[in-house]
Amino acid sequence: LFLITLFLNPVIFVYNYRQRESVGSILFQLLSVSDFITCLYQPLFLSRALLRSSAESRSDDPTNIQIASTVIVAAVIFGSGLLTNLLSITRYIKIKYTFVKVSRKAVMVFAFCDFILFDGPAVMATLR
Repeated sequence: LFLITLFLNPVIFVYNYRQRESVGSILFQLLSVSDFITCLYQPLFLSRALLRSSAESRSDDPTNIQIASTVIVAAVIFGSGLLTNLLSITRYIKIKYTFVKVSRKAVMVFAFCDFILFDGPAVMATLR
């Protein structure tokens, strides 16, 4: 799965980059970048967590590097979910209301509100 994701996400990005610019193609590009970063970073994050010595494991005071890596992983994972939700909503609107054009501004406002209401608190909860 790691190797498939590592090679397919750049292909998806290039394909959507060459398409006519639309909200869907931009969201697909962002999703492929987000998944590619997750694909590269998550094995490093997991190996570091698994290879820690037992004396280091689960100390009460996490270091700044541990906090930063946790925030990065959580933000990228929640970002992928947010982009997938936005893609499904824009596809639904495109199918249901064929002649309605979805503006970038409306998608960005929805994404910002969704992140503030749902994803932001979830990312902050991973720090506790």
